[in-house]
Amino acid sequence: MGNILVVDDNEAVRAMTLYMLKRRGFHVIAAESAEEAVHILADGQTTIDVLVTDQHMTDGLGTDLAAELRQRFPDLPVLVVSGSSEDVPALEGRSAFLEKPFSPDALMQSIQALLAARP
Repeated sequence: MGNILVVDDNEAVRAMTLYMLKRRGFHVIAAESAEEAVHILADGQTTIDVLVTDQHMTDGLGTDLAAELRQRFPDLPVLVVSGSSEDVPALEGRSAFLEKPFSPDALMQSIQALLAARP
């Protein structure tokens, strides 16, 4: 179905997001920090179809991670999740925002919309 990189420094949120996505047939890669996410993709062998990232992590902002990854993957769809939409700047390109807590259906709708908008 697709490869999704989930980046969240909250273990419980990360685990629940992984569970929701795996149940829907996605191959999921997990990272607990922006640094780990960059490291996972550094080898050039790992490909992802969507980045799902928390906005506020101990080592940076999800939107900064998205901008960094888009330097190498310009068309990368990004889903930013956060407890409040007020702290997420306007997103460029194929991006969406999902407020925590979110349901499995809301997560799937957001990801499917991003995948449907592929060039």
